[in-house]
Amino acid sequence: MDQAIQKMKNEPKALTTVEKDQTMAVHKLVEAIQLLSQPPQEQKQQEQEQQQAQQQNQGASQAQNNQQARQTDMRHLLQSVRDREAQRRRDKRQRGTAGYAPVEKDW
Repeated sequence: MDQAIQKMKNEPKALTTVEKDQTMAVHKLVEAIQLLSQPPQEQKQQEQEQQQAQQQNQGASQAQNNQQARQTDMRHLLQSVRDREAQRRRDKRQRGTAGYAPVEKDW
């Protein structure tokens, strides 16, 4: 240890170069940390793809819901048409039998 202290005292120029190297190393470490803290381009692309997939799934769900609503509306419409037709036939039968009273033959 004493020898290291002696060498350091004898070589003050070496200390300044070490200090410069340390400063440079600190700057490089800061740059590396910044690069690591930022998400890489691939990760950004994956996140965008996931968002697009979610949006497509939501769009598909909405389309499916819309299609189900249209089918329900069509069923209701068809049922109302059937109901009106059944009512029309009932009315026609009632008019057909109510208009004529059976009579005896007079000849």
